[in-house]
Amino acid sequence: MKPALDDSQPVFTSPAAKMAALLDLFLTFFKIGLFTFGGGYAMIPLIEREVVTHKKWFREEDVIDIIAVAQSLPGPIAVNSATFIGRRRAGRLGAVAGMLGCTLPSVLVILVVAAGLESIKDSVILKNAFRGVLAAVTALILLAGIKMARKSIRDALTAVLAAAVFVGVAFFDLPAIFAIIGGGVIGLTAQGLLPYLRQQLAKSHQAPPAADPDLPDPDPASAEKIAEIAEDQMEDLNDAANRR
Repeated sequence: MKPALDDSQPVFTSPAAKMAALLDLFLTFFKIGLFTFGGGYAMIPLIEREVVTHKKWFREEDVIDIIAVAQSLPGPIAVNSATFIGRRRAGRLGAVAGMLGCTLPSVLVILVVAAGLESIKDSVILKNAFRGVLAAVTALILLAGIKMARKSIRDALTAVLAAAVFVGVAFFDLPAIFAIIGGGVIGLTAQGLLPYLRQQLAKSHQAPPAADPDLPDPDPASAEKIAEIAEDQMEDLNDAANRR
């Protein structure tokens, strides 16, 4: 089953099939959450690889749309993506399964680390290990950005918009919510409203259709004759009504 990005409900042949789908969702995102360091953005390449390459649940273009929606909503991008994917795969229970699978590994790891934090926080070995982890996480986030750019930047407008948002966020502390809302408004205006206005303007400037040269010109005398005949018929009908 390869769901589309619509609101249609998934259909399962039996309760066992639905339970298997829920378990598959949970284990998939549990594995992603367990072996990913660095937060939600570092999870994006792994989510894409699992749902597109391995599971074949979605197309790559669909995952880009899911990530865009997840980024636009409050909350961690990885949790939002897992919830959205789970909802499309197995309904509301699928959303719960995806969300729990994505968040449970972090909760378990935090509990374990918190229990022994005092004894290991000054460990030189641990600090050196995390330096390597941060470098690897940076590479994962950069990879996710490159993949999203290849699919999202499709023309001059999106290229200029991406560059403007980067400059605004990086150098002028532009809040992310303003960048997202502004990008949505610009995209809607440029891709939807302006083409519609151009189409309506072109229609208003179109010349009226030319007369068919094969049709004969109307004869004024014929029109007068038809009017006289109609008037005579009306008088006959009135006389007949009066005689009755």
